[in-house]
Amino acid sequence: MVPLILEVVWFLALGTIPQINSTLAPEIRIMHTSLIKIIPSTLREKLTMSVPHRLRHVMCLEDLEPLGRSFLPRALWEFISTGVEDNVSREGNRRAFDDYWLKPRVLNDVTERSTSRNLFDKTYDAPFGIAPMGASAMFGFEADLNFARAAKKANIPYVMSGSALISMEKVAAANPDVWFQAYVETSRDLMAALADRAWNAGIRNLVITVDVPVGGNRAGNLRAGFTY
Repeated sequence: MVPLILEVVWFLALGTIPQINSTLAPEIRIMHTSLIKIIPSTLREKLTMSVPHRLRHVMCLEDLEPLGRSFLPRALWEFISTGVEDNVSREGNRRAFDDYWLKPRVLNDVTERSTSRNLFDKTYDAPFGIAPMGASAMFGFEADLNFARAAKKANIPYVMSGSALISMEKVAAANPDVWFQAYVETSRDLMAALADRAWNAGIRNLVITVDVPVGGNRAGNLRAGFTY
């Protein structure tokens, strides 16, 4: 689910309007095009000016890939863009979202519509958040802090990675509602100490990762000479 989460959050952070996926029904794309046309020109100019020049042609997540590939060293690009073995799970996760379609419902009262959801005694403005990304600070300066700030501004959940390169205390200071992802260790004492540290940092939501009993064979990273 990471690609979808990142795509939505990206446009929230930039204040732009994402393009509807070309695989969706034609009537949905037509509705989206019509919506763009009725936006006042002054607002369109404001939205455009808020985006860095090099990103003004970015309309969807896929548009970022060639930019990232040209900017990052090969070893880092392999780490962030590939999965393990033959990437079968990664591709399967992405294809799973092709089963979701937008279904327009016309002539309905939408004056009281809301995308907000209540989760763990907090109301968020949208039913999605930012998933954890390990070592993200290698790809963008203080990326974990930027994720935290963007999530706070958009009022959506952000799960800090257990392998982040910035301390949880610093990230929690930027966003007191941050969640923390932890990998289960065999040492109960180590896990207890980690949980206590998260609690003392003000973190109240702990996300436990249970699907990594052993490290995956990241063949792409190994070919590029990168280990993490």
